[in-house]
Amino acid sequence: MKKLYSEKAAVSLLFLFSFLLTVSNGAKILFLLPIASRSHVHVFEPYISGLASRGHDIVSISPMILPNMPSNVEQIMVIDVDQVLKTSVHPFEMRKAGKLATLFNSTSTGAALGASCNKVFDHPRVQRMLKEESFDLVVIDILANFCVAGIVHHFKAPSIQLTTMAAPNYIANRIGNRPITSFVPSNFFEFTDRMSFLERVSNTVLDLFVLFMSDNFFIQVMDKVYQDRLGKNYPSSAEIGANMSMLFMNSHPVMTFPRPLLPDVIEVGGMHCKDGKKLPKVQTPHSCVTFLPEILYDFFWFSISYRILNNFCPDLEMKDSFCLVWGPL
Repeated sequence: MKKLYSEKAAVSLLFLFSFLLTVSNGAKILFLLPIASRSHVHVFEPYISGLASRGHDIVSISPMILPNMPSNVEQIMVIDVDQVLKTSVHPFEMRKAGKLATLFNSTSTGAALGASCNKVFDHPRVQRMLKEESFDLVVIDILANFCVAGIVHHFKAPSIQLTTMAAPNYIANRIGNRPITSFVPSNFFEFTDRMSFLERVSNTVLDLFVLFMSDNFFIQVMDKVYQDRLGKNYPSSAEIGANMSMLFMNSHPVMTFPRPLLPDVIEVGGMHCKDGKKLPKVQTPHSCVTFLPEILYDFFWFSISYRILNNFCPDLEMKDSFCLVWGPL
C-alpha cells in the first residue's frame, strides 16, 4: 500500500510540474534550502534528482552536498548544518522548556538565523547568480528560510514552497489556506480534532498568539535580512508567500488530522521513501548492523535524531526515563 501511494504521489507531482515547466527544453530550476537539517535535505533529494534526470538544470543551495547527484545538478553549500547545531540549544533542554518557551525565544532564534542568512548573500556564487542569471522555477524550503524569500521575488519566476510537515498555520495562512481552529489542532498543543469547547477556545487563542509572535518577532527579523541586502522596497515574505504558485507538504491524511486544503496545496508525504534493501554487513563507527542478523530473538531498533551529537548525550535523568520505558519490554 505504501508503494502504491508513493507511485501515485510521484505521478501527481510530475503531472503538476508539467504545467510549470517546459518539457521539450530543459528548465533551469533553483532550490533554496540554505538553512535546513539533514532530514529536510533528504526529503527534498528525490525532487532534485528526479527533475535533473528529466533533463532540467538544477542549482541547489543546501547545507550539505548530496552524493550520487546527476551532473546537471550544481550544489552550493554555504552553511555547514553541523556547525550551526553545535551552537544551538540542547534538544533535551528545549523539550524540558516546552514548545511555548521556544516560541517566546523566537526573536533570538530569528537573530541567529539572520546571521546565517547573511553568509548566503555574501557567498560569491550567490552574488553572481543574483546579478547574471535567471530561473524558470524557484523552489524554497520555507520553514527556516524566510530570510532568503527575497530571492524568490528577485527572479520573478513561478515558485513552490516546500514544508517537511503539514504546514504550520503561520505558513498556510499566507497562501489563504487558514486552518479552522475548531478541529485543526495547533502544533503547540496535544489536542486532537475532537476538542471540547474550552479546548477550541484555547486552540484559537493560541493560534492567534502564534501568528502575532511569528509575524512581529521572528519573520519581521527575517524580512529585514533580505531587504537590507536586496532593497528596502522588496515586499514582505508574507506578500511573497501569498503570490507563490503552490505549496507541497510532506504530510499524509493518515498521519495528520483532517484539514481542508486549497487546490494549490498538495500533500506529497512519502515521496522520499524508497524500497527497502538488505542491511549492509560492513560495520561502520556508527552502525551495529553486523550483529543484528545473528540475533535469534526479537529486538527493536531505537534511533535518536542526528541532532543528538556527541555533546548532546542524554543526561542521567533522561537515560533513566529510557530504561523505565523499555524495561518491561
